Amino acid sequence: MEDLLHLFTRSLAFIGNIKLHIGCVFIAMMLPQFRRSKRYPMVKLIAQTLLSIFILFYLLKITVAKVRPFVAIEALPPLTIYHRLTSDVYHSFPSSHAGLAAVYLMLFPKNRGIQALSLLVPLERFHSLRHDEIDILVGFALGAIIALGFKIKNGGWRKPRPPFSLTN
Repeated sequence: MEDLLHLFTRSLAFIGNIKLHIGCVFIAMMLPQFRRSKRYPMVKLIAQTLLSIFILFYLLKITVAKVRPFVAIEALPPLTIYHRLTSDVYHSFPSSHAGLAAVYLMLFPKNRGIQALSLLVPLERFHSLRHDEIDILVGFALGAIIALGFKIKNGGWRKPRPPFSLTN
């Protein structure tokens, strides 16, 4: 049973990896048959949002260089520019998994499966001691703000115009 729980939590961590989502979205955008579909604007919106979150969160991670909760102080590598850029140990704040969850929660508010995963992924990051509460809350808030900003910029909440009628 413990192995099954570990497999489930690792699967949630994999699902929440922002680099995986960016790759899938950009591959989908390159397919010619997908460019002609009616879903292309939504995928373009998701791509813009994910890329913005990835850049902002990575810059925050290397700037803040907060140590992950599971790391013992004695085991820390030296805080150099090289380790800031490459070491996962210093990339705790903010949680990009939580930011990704917020993006999907804001862009697909009526999908129950996405809602469940959007809540489970940040909980898994806290449970596995990859992030503190503040890392997850700030990541979720930044992701939600960026997603809402791109949704408003792309006309996500415009009211549909009534159909044109010659009788009016």
